[in-house]
Amino acid sequence: MERIKISIRNLVEFILRSGDIDNRKGRAMQKEAMQEGSRIHRKIQRRMGASYEPEVFLKTELARERYILVLEGRADGVITEEEKVTIDFAFATVVTIRPITAGEPFTKENIWVKRPGTGPIRAEHYEELLGRRAAQNIPNDTHVSWDMIGE
Repeated sequence: MERIKISIRNLVEFILRSGDIDNRKGRAMQKEAMQEGSRIHRKIQRRMGASYEPEVFLKTELARERYILVLEGRADGVITEEEKVTIDFAFATVVTIRPITAGEPFTKENIWVKRPGTGPIRAEHYEELLGRRAAQNIPNDTHVSWDMIGE
């Protein structure tokens, strides 16, 4: 039976096909952003308690009729507390990817998530923002906050 291997990162990038964890331009800025993100990531990992295991490899195999799909990748960490396991991925927060005018709805074309997440709205709220309207003009590359969202 054929085995098809896909990294979790490549799968997510293919599914989403837009946005970026850092939309600044230029090689120097990219290197600087990656180094800063790595520094913040290591700092967060050092602050986690004894029940935190950093950089955990994950793998699952899904058997189908004509092939086996192998998904594998790395979680930023796993927290294990009394039979409870939590997979920790570096925080991402919602940012604008182009300017938004007051009254304009939030869409996949004007907001995305960015790591490291330094904004107030975590990535888990991304979907619930879609379709809601901006309460004010919001510049490009701005972390969206709850007061920027209208009814």
